[in-house]
Amino acid sequence: MGQTPHQVQSTQPIPKPKEPNSYRPISLISCTEKTAERMVLNRLLWKTGPLHHRLYAYEEGIGTQECLADVMATINNKKAIVVFLDLEKGYELASAAAILAALADKAVKGNLLAWAKGYMQDRQARVTFQGATSEFLNLEN
Repeated sequence: MGQTPHQVQSTQPIPKPKEPNSYRPISLISCTEKTAERMVLNRLLWKTGPLHHRLYAYEEGIGTQECLADVMATINNKKAIVVFLDLEKGYELASAAAILAALADKAVKGNLLAWAKGYMQDRQARVTFQGATSEFLNLEN
């Protein structure tokens, strides 16, 4: 069975700046795939509406500073307990079935839902390190 462009990726370990013997895996995808992902993301956002206003990730120009500014403005010099969650590997460990169900609940259907399903299944990856490239391995999630 041939692979479609969105099902195969290559991972390149990049040394961490302050820890040269420790590596951060960087996933490399083609310009075509990156363009397709951007198109589908824009369509999904149009269909589902904006992300929750208290989510401080996945949106260009929104990050830690905006989060802290909102928290400080909300508590307004009062005592407060604040919890910050950074779900490491949140996307990688998310259930494809749960993501698809959530999209369907937001009225995503037809080709867009089928594309999302196809994007999340039968994915493969390989690693390139010091000039050697591994065989493709199937990804669980």
